Amino acid sequence: MPNPSNEKQKTARPSPKEPPTERKIISGRFLQSNLSVPSPVKPLVIKHILAAADMNRAVAFYRDVFDLEPRLITDWWSELAFGDAIIALHGGHDGSPQPTSLSLQFESVIDAARRIEKAGGRILAFPSIRPGEPILLGQIRDTEGNEYFITESLTPPAS
Repeated sequence: MPNPSNEKQKTARPSPKEPPTERKIISGRFLQSNLSVPSPVKPLVIKHILAAADMNRAVAFYRDVFDLEPRLITDWWSELAFGDAIIALHGGHDGSPQPTSLSLQFESVIDAARRIEKAGGRILAFPSIRPGEPILLGQIRDTEGNEYFITESLTPPAS
C-alpha cells in the first residue's frame, strides 16, 4: 500500500517541465490551479521578528530607546514601527542569548550604545572602526536576549 504522506509530497511539487501554476491552500493542503502566478509578488510590509521574554519590558525598551511607534501591543505579539520598518516582538522566549540578523544604523552609534546600556541592554562589542568598511560597528544584546549590530556610517552624505 502506498504511503499517503509521500504521495502528498510528490503531488505538491510541480515537475520542472510544467508551467508555473498558482497554489491555493485549502484545509492545510496545497492545490494547484492552471492560472499563472503574477511576477513579481511584492510584499505588503517587511517585518523583523525578535523574541520577547517580558513583552511589557520589550515594548518599553524599543519605544523608549529607539523612539519606535507602538502599532500593536498584545501579550504574545507586538509591533513597533519606524517609518515603514517594523520590529515585531514574539512572546514566550526564555531570555537566553539569541543572535539575529538585525542591524540598526544611527547618526551617533556611541550615543545609541550608551542609551541601550542605560535602558538595560548589554554592549557585547563597543562600536569601533571596521578595516575596509566605512562604518563604526558594535554589537548589543537587548533586554530580551536578542543580539544584533548597531552601526554608524562614516561616509559623508551625498550632496
